[in-house]
Amino acid sequence: FVEVVGCRCAGQRVDDLLGAYERGLAAFHARDWTKAVKAFDAALAIHPGDGPSVVYHKRCQTLIETPPDTDWDGVWTLVEK
Repeated sequence: FVEVVGCRCAGQRVDDLLGAYERGLAAFHARDWTKAVKAFDAALAIHPGDGPSVVYHKRCQTLIETPPDTDWDGVWTLVEK
């Protein structure tokens, strides 16, 4: 899987951003919301405007406050526009 990534971060910072995001996404899918939040925090410290990290950070906070059922398949249903 290849995705084009544009970032106004310089050099190694892009790799750090992608690494933090990848760790956050893995923790999200493992249902470790707290670990995911920390990883997305790290990504946002590098690039505060990173949209995907912002979205997943908010989702993790919601899931910490209101955990899904044990059979949740990871699908996120949008309920507002």
